[in-house]
Amino acid sequence: MTNESQEDTARRPRGRPKTASDTQRRAGVLQVARTLFEEQGFAGTTTDMVAARARMSKQTLYRLFRNKAELFRALVEDHRSTMLALPLKEHDLPLAQAIATIFRFDIAPEAERERAVFLHFAMRTVTDDPEVHAILREAGPDASRAMLSAWLETRAANGEIVLEDADSAARMLMDMVFGAMLHFADPRTGPPEGPQRQARLDHLHRCVRIFLDGVRPKG
Repeated sequence: MTNESQEDTARRPRGRPKTASDTQRRAGVLQVARTLFEEQGFAGTTTDMVAARARMSKQTLYRLFRNKAELFRALVEDHRSTMLALPLKEHDLPLAQAIATIFRFDIAPEAERERAVFLHFAMRTVTDDPEVHAILREAGPDASRAMLSAWLETRAANGEIVLEDADSAARMLMDMVFGAMLHFADPRTGPPEGPQRQARLDHLHRCVRIFLDGVRPKG
């Protein structure tokens, strides 16, 4: 062993291996739960299965998530950031650029495919249980619309736009953008690529321009 290796060994602390933080544990459980929900469905997945697959005790699992419904809600909340990048970190972006950033116009194809997989899984899952449907709506589109509405209100307070109804404006913008994304997607092959991807991007920017033309102060 070289002197350098001996010094490294001497500096390395001894004792019990470092345990994972709760944040790391939560992330691991969410990954396991998503896989199980996709394989077994919500009704077919149990907390016993999640704990076993995550290699932790049920006591630890229940400390992180009180029940299966809370676990599903956390999954939806975690996924929500892949749909809307809110809260927005950059506060001084021009309106059109800010909206493009919020709706992740520049999302990578692989990330978009992963997002689509979760959406398909979620839509299949909601048919199993009314409670799951309520969780998906509350933690997904309803929460996203509320966050977007709040952001639009801040831009209205700055005098950049005029809103008759912030919630309605947020709903309209989400319908325009996500509707366009759905139109250009192929259920068999996933997100568009090549010229079709550029065509979608051009269309999305056009949607944003039309929206902003309708809410910018007149005169």
